[in-house]
Amino acid sequence: MARILHVSDWHVGATLYRADRAADHEAVLAETVALAREHEPDLVIHSGDVFDALMPGHRAMRAAVEALQALADVAPVVVLAGNHDHPRLLEVFARIGGPRSRVRYIAAARPPAAGGILDFETEAGERLRLAPVPFVHQNRFVDWFGDDLRIHATYADKLRAINGALADGLYDGYDPTADVLLYAGHLHVSGAVLGGSERRVHVTQEYATGPDGLPPVSYAALGHIHKPQPVSGPVATEYAGSPLALDFAERDEEKSVVLVDCDPGRPPVVRRAPITAGRRLRLLEGAPEEVEAAAADVGDAIVKVVVHCQDAVDGLVDHLRALMPDATLVEVVERVSGHTLEAAHLAPAEGREQTLDEVFHDYLVEHGSRVAPAATVERLWAAAQEATHHADGDVRVDGLEELLGCELPTPEQARA
Repeated sequence: MARILHVSDWHVGATLYRADRAADHEAVLAETVALAREHEPDLVIHSGDVFDALMPGHRAMRAAVEALQALADVAPVVVLAGNHDHPRLLEVFARIGGPRSRVRYIAAARPPAAGGILDFETEAGERLRLAPVPFVHQNRFVDWFGDDLRIHATYADKLRAINGALADGLYDGYDPTADVLLYAGHLHVSGAVLGGSERRVHVTQEYATGPDGLPPVSYAALGHIHKPQPVSGPVATEYAGSPLALDFAERDEEKSVVLVDCDPGRPPVVRRAPITAGRRLRLLEGAPEEVEAAAADVGDAIVKVVVHCQDAVDGLVDHLRALMPDATLVEVVERVSGHTLEAAHLAPAEGREQTLDEVFHDYLVEHGSRVAPAATVERLWAAAQEATHHADGDVRVDGLEELLGCELPTPEQARA
């Protein structure tokens, strides 16, 4: 029996608002390495997005590379380039490591004849055959997979053709009594539930492919979607997900890594090992007294607060910090009654752009005003617009004196 450890979407170097999360990432990576040592896989697959930025900082690079090397002390490691990873950076790591390195960085999909299929022998004598497909940008043409006419195909059709060529390579010389076929890809499969922190431009329908487009293998290890989940389809497929909640939309997700036990010719056994390291994310929302009650048990979490109140609360940020001395408070939003507007117009007809007044109204609907009733701000806006059509610019604005005399938030309050 062969065992696979599937990890993904570390996004080392990511921050949340202004909160440095380096210590959280390092704790998660240490827990991942500890799980690898405990479960002793025969192969580790990282299905992309090692880093959060194309050009990560020194601390992020050191943390990620050291974690990958620690995993390689347990088993060979294959790392795919995700849409956040710069392929050239991974090529540099591969060159530094050399051909004997147990960490294989895959910067681009390759045809089977040019190293597109990776083989690994286990101590028990099985052969693991892996077809890796790093993130393929929609505007990049992979020219080795077939007819030049495919340059006009959809993204899904191009990816299907790549996977078809790799499937042929996997089955070339396949021994069903000794071989376990595997696939790894950094891609968006239709129907997957988004975690909320993915780069939206790369999870649109233009980048989606169907689960039936994956090669017929024992297990498909996917990255790109941050919510851990299985993928329904003819092949046992999992998104490992990010091991750390990267945004408040992911605050309630149970993070994990995937362990897959594979026997040649038999369905795999898939299970998850939880990842619990790193500070939790908490969103506190409600009336002031509800927020105060919830603040009692946040501990050292990273916290965002949304307060709904009738009137602005003086000293709110300092009060909340005193209630949560061990927490990292990244944002405080006051939803003051009267400081936001109700939506008052329908979406513009197809083909018509919003007017400037409609754009400003929508801003007040969504964000409101921090220093005066939103209706007063909107009247001031309308008067300012009208003043541009008067030679002397003398237009009376109801509520202008109140607005000009109100107390503005301090820089500290504005940053909070």
